[in-house]
Amino acid sequence: MTAPARPVPDVAAAEAVAVLMTEVSEGRLTAAMMADRAVARCREMFGQCDGPTDVLWSVHLEICRAVLGHAGLPVNEVAQFLAVARNRENPGVAADYSTASVSFGLDAQSPGNGDADPKDDDLVDVPDDVLDEAEAAAMAVIDRYRQREARADDR
Repeated sequence: MTAPARPVPDVAAAEAVAVLMTEVSEGRLTAAMMADRAVARCREMFGQCDGPTDVLWSVHLEICRAVLGHAGLPVNEVAQFLAVARNRENPGVAADYSTASVSFGLDAQSPGNGDADPKDDDLVDVPDDVLDEAEAAAMAVIDRYRQREARADDR
């Protein structure tokens, strides 16, 4: 009977551990620094999503669902994505976006923020729900344009 094979030591892993131990013992590496390194590495590996062909697509979906489940996106932003997704499924169909209050990050420029002068705003008399609907429709048109351009590039 032969003895079970011993695993071959990973020299590179052992050296990496030794470097970490040295940095910790000399005070050059703290828990906060390690967390920062981990975040940077995660962003490097996972920070971009290339759609369904991305090798990490299933992980992106799981994280997306978790973020939504924890109310990680404002309702207005979720409504924006919903409007674009509905338009993507039914291009060319006139959609009613009035039920979704959609914001595209323009709040900082709106007259109500104290920075803008209402007399310089041509849309000051337009109700917010009409502006939201116009923004959603504009984004739908832009999304259709981008889809056409992507299809043209694929040819």
